[in-house]
Amino acid sequence: MKIKIRPRLDTKLVAEARALGLDISRIVEKALIRETAAELIRRQTGQAGDREGGDDPGDHELGGP
Repeated sequence: MKIKIRPRLDTKLVAEARALGLDISRIVEKALIRETAAELIRRQTGQAGDREGGDDPGDHELGGP
């Protein structure tokens, strides 16, 4: 089962991804799977940290300024 969410994403980044024909939903889902697994590992090893996303424009992997 899937739910709808409304993440806040950088406008220019989304426009670039769309222009490239990327599946943004799939990319976000894969990133969430990866980050969830990494956080579980951090917590198991006692290295948990604040991983809540912010508005850092450099915090993406689809290219930068």
